[in-house]
Amino acid sequence: MAKYKIDGNPVSKPWHTVLTHYRRTGGRFRVNSGRRTLKEQWRLYRLYKAGKGNLAAYPNPGAPHIRYGRANHAIDVDNLAHATNRTTAPERMLRWLTSNGVKASRPVPGEPWHIEVDRADLLRFAKSIERKRARR
Repeated sequence: MAKYKIDGNPVSKPWHTVLTHYRRTGGRFRVNSGRRTLKEQWRLYRLYKAGKGNLAAYPNPGAPHIRYGRANHAIDVDNLAHATNRTTAPERMLRWLTSNGVKASRPVPGEPWHIEVDRADLLRFAKSIERKRARR
């Protein structure tokens, strides 16, 4: 069982730190997927086929986000939950991350909910949040 979860979805420790901090500072979002393993991709694909989730690709063990280990620094944020008439939750999160010095992007055409971050930046930001919390 995953040690760290957000919205019931497994996430890496750095994402847990960053997303928890984001929520504490008023960020509103819902995580659809935070750790992309083949098992997680199957779960998302079944939800999509049942009409209960975002578009999800057929699970493929050779997919870049599974094969190259982006599981710990990519996240899927619900595109409709907490959307306003001006922006979606992923757009707001992307802006917040970049304003905090994290290189973040939405590199997958047609998947506005998919956010990828530079792994080193994610780790650095999570550590800075932990240091600030420890000083309180």
